[in-house]
Amino acid sequence: MTEQNAAAFGSAMLTSIEGAFVVSKAQGNSTAHINASRAMTALAQALRLN
Repeated sequence: MTEQNAAAFGSAMLTSIEGAFVVSKAQGNSTAHINASRAMTALAQALRLN
């Protein structure tokens, strides 16, 4: 992964964690964390290919 892609991934990961925390508190379940995890896995795979 390039340095630029790593920076983008780090920023996206922090944003997804924060967002999942807010949504999971509002919904009262952990579905948002599971969805964020899947999205970050897909992003990491896509960035590794470039």
